[in-house]
Amino acid sequence: MTDTPETFEEEERRLCPDDACIGLLGDDDRCKVCGRLADGTEAAPAPETVESEPEEGEDDRRLCPDGTCIGLLDETGHCKVCGASGNP
Repeated sequence: MTDTPETFEEEERRLCPDDACIGLLGDDDRCKVCGRLADGTEAAPAPETVESEPEEGEDDRRLCPDGTCIGLLDETGHCKVCGASGNP
């Protein structure tokens, strides 16, 4: 069911307990974005999946050292999103 302006109740929204997440808790008490449970615990790990071969250049990617950023480091070692340096 999609909330319309007539049925949307802001007070009924339940935010994810993880402050770094933007998700809302669903009827099952799980965050719809990260899967964290309402009590703040992490959900059980997902079943193992079959890993495929990485695409060309995929294994060269380096994540931003800032754990709250979703960016990747460019060829100079700086994050493409926040500019943080990944160089020691």
